[in-house]
Amino acid sequence: MSSNFLTTLSQDLSTLLNKGDFYDTIIEVGNELTDQKVFQAHSVILYGRCEFFKVALSQQWARKIKDKFLINLRNMNFSSNAFELILKYIYSGRISLGKHDNIFMLIELLIASDVLLLQELFDYVKSQLFEKKSQWNNEDLIRILSISYQISNAKDLYSLCQDIVDDDPLIFFESSEFKTINEELLLHVLKLNIIGMPEIIIFNKLIQWGMKNTPGLDNLTEPFNLSHNKLKELGKTIRKGIRLIRYRNMTKEDLDKISFTFKSILPRKEILIKTPRINKSFEPNILSSKFAGLIASWIDRKSYTGFKMPFKFEKVYEFEKSFNSSLPNINYHYGPSLMIMKIQETGQFLGAYNPIDWSKYKLPTYDPIMKTMITKKAKRDYKEFSRALMNFIPTSESFLFSSDDKYGTNFKLSRVKNVEQAIRRYELDGHLLLKFGSGDLFFEYDKGQEDWSDGNGYYYREYIPASVTCIIKSQCYEPAVLPNGWYKLETWEIYRVVRKTNN
Repeated sequence: MSSNFLTTLSQDLSTLLNKGDFYDTIIEVGNELTDQKVFQAHSVILYGRCEFFKVALSQQWARKIKDKFLINLRNMNFSSNAFELILKYIYSGRISLGKHDNIFMLIELLIASDVLLLQELFDYVKSQLFEKKSQWNNEDLIRILSISYQISNAKDLYSLCQDIVDDDPLIFFESSEFKTINEELLLHVLKLNIIGMPEIIIFNKLIQWGMKNTPGLDNLTEPFNLSHNKLKELGKTIRKGIRLIRYRNMTKEDLDKISFTFKSILPRKEILIKTPRINKSFEPNILSSKFAGLIASWIDRKSYTGFKMPFKFEKVYEFEKSFNSSLPNINYHYGPSLMIMKIQETGQFLGAYNPIDWSKYKLPTYDPIMKTMITKKAKRDYKEFSRALMNFIPTSESFLFSSDDKYGTNFKLSRVKNVEQAIRRYELDGHLLLKFGSGDLFFEYDKGQEDWSDGNGYYYREYIPASVTCIIKSQCYEPAVLPNGWYKLETWEIYRVVRKTNN
């Protein structure tokens, strides 16, 4: 027989921390000017609960003053408030943010739990940052990007931040954290083919970053009138970045201006041969470029990035949540097409790729009332069409997919396994829609209604908007992209997939 009294144990150890009885360890935390704080703790608990303190309290590293262990954690990249939360976690096995429940504190806890080798807490904090990504502001994003880049166990967090910056680089350049950003992150962004701001501004931002990171120039605000030696030092700092500027995107006036000031550090060859950036937005906007590149890779069964893929996605339909909204029709699927949907309840993304050109299956021109005015061939075509209307069209190239967000986080790809039952058409409210598999993905529609409602003695007109629900039941596509069930859609878009020409 065994019993579990962990709650009582946690409470008793927390009391020991709060009272400070029999403590033998002093921990100094925080910046000396603004945030310094001294904590009292018990070496045996620290040693047993934390790998970092196990080393710090060892005979090789331990430092004692008046029979007390002294551990210096000053000037670490986390505050005394963050360490106080961690110390309570070490004693109690619990983490409670309370008034510190914000993104900034989560970032500090991520840093601290990594430094102190608290893997369980690190994983928890990282999961909380993922869950709260909709609350990130731009400064949070850049700070998480910089920190996760330096932590080997946070590469998935770094990848998400990188995807967001790749889609909207302005966040990166306009951040107050920009001048202190890691050089490798800066170079990554400068390599992007789409940034969405004039090249001269990108160049000036690089100069600002270089001055901030060059000793002797970090307190200057303007790069003009620099001495030859100082300009040479600046050139060393931005040597790699200045070669990634797309000078062919600049006007002659801009080139003349920067050449006058920075001629001695400009890479002349790159001015002539560097490929210009693309100055147009990416479709579909509902997805990140990386995720769109991933979808293109699934279509062609090759590896593509978002901006270097052989397809264009041309939007042909978007569902509107208004009274009696119209549904898509089969003509939106002339040529290969892509459906992208966002689920209302969870915010997850769901998609389906249709490789079939349904324009080959048009309804023949036939009026059954005017039978004497049509040919026998048209009659046969009409009967053949009617028989084939609800039949499956076999293909091995269709697939379904899902993702937690627009960046492809935790994506799932489901290819058709029963090729003979890949896709068919079906009628819904007078429209021909696509049904994937034997019920793997299809739709229900509520076109909304217009009611007269009694409002305290008078009547007013009430509009209930249309809504669409998709039904998922894994049968012909594997593995399942989502659990079987009904999902109300927040958005529903259809794109025609067009292969780019060589031109």
